Amino acid sequence: MQKAIILKTFIHNANYSNFFFIYINNIIGRFLKKGNREIALKQFFYCKYLLKLKSKRNVSLVLFMALINSLVRVYFIKKRFGGQKKELPCYLNDDRRVKYMIKSLLNYSYSKKKRLIDFNRLVDIIYYTAE
Repeated sequence: MQKAIILKTFIHNANYSNFFFIYINNIIGRFLKKGNREIALKQFFYCKYLLKLKSKRNVSLVLFMALINSLVRVYFIKKRFGGQKKELPCYLNDDRRVKYMIKSLLNYSYSKKKRLIDFNRLVDIIYYTAE
């Protein structure tokens, strides 16, 4: 019960609803191939269908929890100073945080041989990060 109340406050918060809007648009944008938006939307809804089969909860809630659990605040940039390489922390704004998360999410979901997105692996990653 306590968790449901906390999730309702997250969903109605304007900052987190903007995060979710950027998240969904970037996922659909990453599915685009050769400018065909209909295929990208079909792939996105197929991904949501697989998530619905995997979990008994609302799919949007699972996607939202995966987003919240995997956001990163700081990114390390490798710079070379003299003869040494240093890692400098760099703050990420909201849009870049979501894009960095989606990039890493999709990099882990590629199949090994075909270099295509494996939707079953993608759904597993989203589901386990939402737990």
